[in-house]
Amino acid sequence: MARKYKRNRSVLRVILPTLLCFVIVLSTVGSLSSRVFVSNGQAPVSKVVVTGIPTPSALVFQGALGQGVIVVASSSTDKLFVLHSGSGTGTYSIGGNFSFDVSPVALVWDSVDGNYYSGNLPGTVLWVDGDYYGIDGSANVPSPVGLTYDQQHDLIFAASSTSNEIYVINASSAAVLSTISVCCTPTSLAYDSENGYLYVAESAANTVAVVNPQNSSIMANITVGSSPQYIIDEGPVLYVANYGSNTVSAINVARDNVETINVSSEPDSIAYNSYNGCYYVTDYGSNAVSEICEGSVAYTIAVGSEPDAVIYDPLEYSILVGNYGSGTISEITTPGAPSLPTTTIQTTLGNTSQSTSSASSSTSTNATAIATASSISSGSSSSTAQTSAVDFVVSPSYLAIIAIVVILISEFGLLAHYMRKRPRKLPRWAF
Repeated sequence: MARKYKRNRSVLRVILPTLLCFVIVLSTVGSLSSRVFVSNGQAPVSKVVVTGIPTPSALVFQGALGQGVIVVASSSTDKLFVLHSGSGTGTYSIGGNFSFDVSPVALVWDSVDGNYYSGNLPGTVLWVDGDYYGIDGSANVPSPVGLTYDQQHDLIFAASSTSNEIYVINASSAAVLSTISVCCTPTSLAYDSENGYLYVAESAANTVAVVNPQNSSIMANITVGSSPQYIIDEGPVLYVANYGSNTVSAINVARDNVETINVSSEPDSIAYNSYNGCYYVTDYGSNAVSEICEGSVAYTIAVGSEPDAVIYDPLEYSILVGNYGSGTISEITTPGAPSLPTTTIQTTLGNTSQSTSSASSSTSTNATAIATASSISSGSSSSTAQTSAVDFVVSPSYLAIIAIVVILISEFGLLAHYMRKRPRKLPRWAF
């Protein structure tokens, strides 16, 4: 009996470590599609990259052949400004502007035809050619404050805040095909290409309507915060900026769950950074942007006055912010990104740090900052050297390789141990 007990105990010494390692392998291989970001805590950097664009109220990015074009709507000048991205250099330049005698407040890019659609006050949606920026068509839509694009069906959806309707527009002809009645001052909408639904932020009802555009039916109404101003359907969940309650609602449609995230004053717009998986919310009332990572505010980043619009530039791995009150465009860099500029100026609210730069004094004045808490504080500043980001990605495949190595070491170690203990005859279960 004693010999049998020792044999069983020896078997367990072999089996248990092996099973544990295989569990590790399976769990890591199953998550190969996910990216796990480990940060060293370095804050993102904000700086003014463009001046001289009055009241930027909407931004849209077009990327083709490795070059980025950003179109900026200036609502007070009735113009669209064209910015050229530096494609990894961290610079932007104004390539021109075009006047349309209307007040543009919303933009969307037709990725099939390469054209733009502009929502304008008091009541038109213009089809703008993507090559020469001339008007190729228009649709009459009262107060089209929100636009989104359905690439699969080549449709533009426009939210009318005064008529409480969603206009369905043919993107190839600018013709209005139909309208969908919704509730209570729709301000923004997003199209989900996977389920074919529209998500409409209804500002006066504090809800998000789930709309099936195929039959113009309202599938559900999701309660969010006060005065939802903007909705984005990128990344794993829906994010809604609640202007009136200083919150962001994270809606997990698959789980039918809504979580509330507190941000700074008057959240107005949202962009998703596909490189680091974080969301960036413009806090219109506090001249800042809240960076939300993994469901909580990681940093509050000071930008220009009254930030109103925000987009992600995938060529620069950065966030662009249209500062409505100061007539500027701020860039928020992503720590650890490949195209991070080599020279920057960073000002942390309450603590200033600066790296060597040849920027002018006006740029230094406007260069902005990061507060490592979700609220803005003030205080004395000191100068220190800014170190580069060392954020890195932990690949699950590396963990799987480590687990396999552990298995092999364990097996060979145990095998050698039993060979020393029983040199003449090994039990069958040892192989």
